[in-house]
Amino acid sequence: MPLRGMSRRATALCVALVLASSAGTARALDPEPVFTCSDEYKGPALLGWCGAGRFYGPLHLGSLGIVARTEEEIYGLAQVALLAVAGDDFYGVAQVGGLAIGQRDFVGVQVAVVGFVDGELAGIQVGALSVASDESWGVQLGGLNVSEHRFAGAQMGAVSVADDLAGLQLGLANAVEDEMYGFQVGGLSLADEVVGAQIGWANLARHELVGAQVGLLSSAEEHMYGVQLGLVNYAGRATGLQLGLVNLADHLDGIQIGVFNIARHGGLPFLPVLNADW
Repeated sequence: MPLRGMSRRATALCVALVLASSAGTARALDPEPVFTCSDEYKGPALLGWCGAGRFYGPLHLGSLGIVARTEEEIYGLAQVALLAVAGDDFYGVAQVGGLAIGQRDFVGVQVAVVGFVDGELAGIQVGALSVASDESWGVQLGGLNVSEHRFAGAQMGAVSVADDLAGLQLGLANAVEDEMYGFQVGGLSLADEVVGAQIGWANLARHELVGAQVGLLSSAEEHMYGVQLGLVNYAGRATGLQLGLVNLADHLDGIQIGVFNIARHGGLPFLPVLNADW
């Protein structure tokens, strides 16, 4: 009997040890902290290392390319997954995914169906929809490109939108909420103030134009310093040259050349071929 009791107690102890060991192993092999590089996990990941929420290594694949996410920065060559998320700054060569998100500053190339950088972008975004929420430097290529602050570089796609632009917009529709320094080339180009050139079917400077507008319809609602070339040109005040089929100016301080030249103030109110005033 004593031996039988000791045997039962030993068996119970072994079972308890096995269960405890299995639970510890399960926690160690829990894939979630590995795939997401959580703050609590420090150890190996697929083709890299996780530490304090950061990923270090050549390639972050997360859950075998399905979800790759970090809670902090990424330092490496690439992050590749259907859902790729950098929880803080991204420093690498490329982030590639169906949905790619950089939750703070992003340095590198982002290639995705939908790409979003919730901070400054220094690099390239390529996708159907590309969004940068802070000041950015580089290139956006895609269907719809959006920069919510100043963008220095090139936006090329079907539709491009920026708060301020220093560089180039090329697409079917281009819009700058405030100041544009550079070139807008496409179907419709719109900016508040233009220092440079707008070239397309329809060009609109809501306030001032310093430079040139070339297209079917060109308009500088307040003041034009430079040249307007098109079928129909309009300026609140034209200081420079209007050359087209129909030229309209509320105030003319320059030259109008066209079939119909109309100036409410300066020159003659209506004069075919050539109208001028200084």
